[in-house]
Amino acid sequence: MRTNIGNLFVFLNLIILTTSSCLTNDNRNERITAYIKHYKSDHFHKTDTIYLSISSRGKILNYNYSDSNFKDGFISFAIDKQNDSILMFYEHNCPLVATKNFEINGKQFLVKKYYYDIEDMIDEESSFLDHDKYGLLMDFNHGWSDLKFTIEYDETSAFLIDLILNDSSSFYRKSFRPIPSPSNGDIYQIKIEDE
Repeated sequence: MRTNIGNLFVFLNLIILTTSSCLTNDNRNERITAYIKHYKSDHFHKTDTIYLSISSRGKILNYNYSDSNFKDGFISFAIDKQNDSILMFYEHNCPLVATKNFEINGKQFLVKKYYYDIEDMIDEESSFLDHDKYGLLMDFNHGWSDLKFTIEYDETSAFLIDLILNDSSSFYRKSFRPIPSPSNGDIYQIKIEDE
């Protein structure tokens, strides 16, 4: 009996040491519950629970959304913490094309708009709206002129999304094309690499 209690004590200490060493390293790991609202023809269709895992490796923040079945990769993107001019959506560089501040209770919320476009494809052109604290807020498809989804993390993010959707400037709907590079006519792109 004494040996079993001793083994249990050693095992629990090992778990505590392992957990605390994981929490004190440079990597950031979080899992957040959120709600994705799907739309069809700009009309609300359904709501699902999704899970956002945020991990940090060096200067790269990785955002991985999984569905209610915990299927990872439902939505996945990365941002360089030192240069947020590109959002890496899967393997595609999405340049930052616009920003806009929204005010809630006297606080400013900077929303960033990234443009997704794959050369030689039709109707996939989209804008992803992102906020540093929350992550992805919405996806608007320019090819079909259709709101695809919004993601609510808490009451403040839900209010922020309402402000964006009801913004008189139509910030989320406007198609902002990326600025071509003067040297070769291509879109500015960066390659995000781990340190």
